[in-house]
Amino acid sequence: MQRRILVPLDGSTLADQIITQLRRLLVRSDHETVLLTEVPGAAELSVVERAKQEHLEGVRDALVSQ
Repeated sequence: MQRRILVPLDGSTLADQIITQLRRLLVRSDHETVLLTEVPGAAELSVVERAKQEHLEGVRDALVSQ
């Protein structure tokens, strides 16, 4: 049975505290992990929205590399 983990992130330090626990789960089992943040689908992203997107991509890249 494959399990899916949904991880909502908003770029805050508080939200990022879950990443440590998430790493422990991913090491022990094969879960599909979905990282979620709110980024409107506008053609041009604002500075804040771009920062959220880059943060989410950074978390994803760190998890994949580990």
